[in-house]
Amino acid sequence: MRNLILVPSLLAVLLAIAGCAPEATAPAATAAPAATDAADAADAEATPVDPAAAAAALAVAPKPRPPGAPVADGKTTFEFWFSAKTEEDDPRVVDWLEDPCGLTPVAVVDAIPVDDPYLLPDFVVEFDAAGKEVRRWGKPFSAEILGIAGDELLFRAPHGGGATADFRTGIDGHLVRSTDTIESTLSGATETECPALPTFAGSDYVQCVEVTDADGGRHLLAWEGACT
Repeated sequence: MRNLILVPSLLAVLLAIAGCAPEATAPAATAAPAATDAADAADAEATPVDPAAAAAALAVAPKPRPPGAPVADGKTTFEFWFSAKTEEDDPRVVDWLEDPCGLTPVAVVDAIPVDDPYLLPDFVVEFDAAGKEVRRWGKPFSAEILGIAGDELLFRAPHGGGATADFRTGIDGHLVRSTDTIESTLSGATETECPALPTFAGSDYVQCVEVTDADGGRHLLAWEGACT
């Protein structure tokens, strides 16, 4: 489930816009403002600031890449989109982007963060006929699911600089870039009813399908669709 994370600098700006910043209620340090100050105040009063518009304008502006931030090599380290669990800084995050789900951190990783204190992947859950979770994989936000091969999830995703590649990952998050294009096995997927899975508790975007894996086996899979 995607969460909107506002970085501290953005939160401070929004508080100031809303008139909640401490400076907004502090007493004036000088006497009556000069004529130019009065004119400026009148102009501001005539054209009020729309907090929502200001927030949107700030949100779409990408966060500058921090000095010394990691750079993905495209072989063992990759630049993917994830979600963030907290507002704390993380040295792996090199950018922030706006998408329909909110602010999205772009991070350089060498594995999918399936059990991470900061980064949150999109999960793909396999469940059995009784609706019980069997296993779970993580993938980057908006990555295309290609299928299952043994114990691995196959997906396709951009990994920095607009380049797209195919990957394999396990339930432990290990990540391998495929040297060949992986053919999707989801073309014959059949929609099925979704059970109540703890991984997606409270989500309105879960979809469930029955798919055939690369070896011909059948699996029941669940994941979240785009929040648009």
